[in-house]
Amino acid sequence: TPPQEFVSLLGQYMDGFQRLANKARQSGEGKMHTGSRCMPWEMYRDTTRWFYSLPESDGIFGAAWSKTTVNMCCRGDSTGQICTKHLVLSDSGDSFGIAACHAKDSQTGTDPVKLIPRDCFCNPLDFFADWASSVFHYLVLNPYVLRDVDGPLFPGDRKSQAQKYSRALKKILYLYVDEDDQPLCLTKYGVDPKHITLYSLRKGAHTRLNCGSTAAPSSAACLLREGHSLGGVRSHYIEIERASN
Repeated sequence: TPPQEFVSLLGQYMDGFQRLANKARQSGEGKMHTGSRCMPWEMYRDTTRWFYSLPESDGIFGAAWSKTTVNMCCRGDSTGQICTKHLVLSDSGDSFGIAACHAKDSQTGTDPVKLIPRDCFCNPLDFFADWASSVFHYLVLNPYVLRDVDGPLFPGDRKSQAQKYSRALKKILYLYVDEDDQPLCLTKYGVDPKHITLYSLRKGAHTRLNCGSTAAPSSAACLLREGHSLGGVRSHYIEIERASN
């Protein structure tokens, strides 16, 4: 165990280094963004359209995976954990509830909020944002999924399925280019394809969910859908409103 004085001194040096690095970034040096970039909503719609243009089944898989991840506002590996039996038709018949929560806290399953289905509604006015149609197309091509009620919606190891989606995503991002052979996601949205990853979907979903200025969902509804913690009182006092689900 290193001496306490050394640990304290090291911490001061690291704080100083981070301040210098931040000052350099503010002066235009290096990258302003770290990690995966957020996928803008219109770019998400474009990628869904590009997925459908692929001749092989990977395109249908990619569209279904994208829309499920965005509607659930979840991480890619959490999408792979969704089982067929988690899909429950709502009483009103206009949506499917997915009873699979992706919050990192309360891993023991004692949190009652995790048992409440997250509704995914149909969007007949915007096909490239409609979750139900893409999942329907995916199930038509993969009918064996419905025969295994206890099995995953996207069969296979969840990490390998996430990698499969990532490969398909990279393929379309570099496939669609402008007249100068530059990727459209770079020239149209200013986002380099190498900075778009599976996690970009979650960031884009969070941005879209919280972008309303006059009639946005409540902060509680947003955080519950996104899988973030509201604190110790959440499980006892805050429930998902049907109107905000």
